[in-house]
Amino acid sequence: MPVRATIYRILVASPSDVTDERKAVPEAISAWNTANSYYRGIYLEPVLFETHASPEMGDRPQSIINRQLVDTCDILIGIFWTRIGTHTGMVESGTVEEIEEFRKAEKPVLLYFSSAPVVLENVNAGQFRKLLDFKEKCRQEGLTCDYDSIADLQTKLMIHITRTIDDFDMISDTNWIDKHRRLHGELPPLPDYLLPIAIDYAPGEPVTKNMQITIPSAQMWSRLLPSQQDELLELVEWLGQDRRDYLATMERGKPPGPRVVKLERSKPSERH
Repeated sequence: MPVRATIYRILVASPSDVTDERKAVPEAISAWNTANSYYRGIYLEPVLFETHASPEMGDRPQSIINRQLVDTCDILIGIFWTRIGTHTGMVESGTVEEIEEFRKAEKPVLLYFSSAPVVLENVNAGQFRKLLDFKEKCRQEGLTCDYDSIADLQTKLMIHITRTIDDFDMISDTNWIDKHRRLHGELPPLPDYLLPIAIDYAPGEPVTKNMQITIPSAQMWSRLLPSQQDELLELVEWLGQDRRDYLATMERGKPPGPRVVKLERSKPSERH
């Protein structure tokens, strides 16, 4: 049965020396979706330059990437090993610029640094030095995470992604359903006064993202308190519908009011 879900886009940002990690992150996100998406009504989309960017001319390449990917994503996962990346003309590297754009927008940034062994002959000393400086700067301005293998990275990602999504839920729980879930650890049942609009719903069961509701009758709507009307509209939005469309549908569904006919008195006939 179809389920409505909130989509969060996760940008995978990194230099070119972590190709295995760039494959591993989408795998970890896919595993998170398998375990959580249906029950939480949340879907995570991994976004990578190689799969999501499209050709475009007329601007600095990184500016195009920022517009196409960075601006449209909600979470950034940054990964480093021995390189910091190529200078963009404005910032030390594309990955660093993407991180800075996220931070300016106050969106979550999760940074991971590999501690896997390397062959020194294959390391660019200048790149590695710049990376160490950047790593130290990041550690002075927040928390970063080290990993020693692909499996270690994926395990940590599963934990950290869940925490980040939980933070999103706490920030966005502006409706009575999410507030109840945060406080009690479970979704609430539908209030009795909303039962008449629920389709195939057993009273007392928790609400779900795939439940269906209809519009209330004009009589039912008029009997709801203003706070109850607000809770109905919050439920509508939680189910992924637009409250304005719902209200417009409700308005169209009202029975027509009494017809008003304007009568004109006929003029008395003139006698000759």
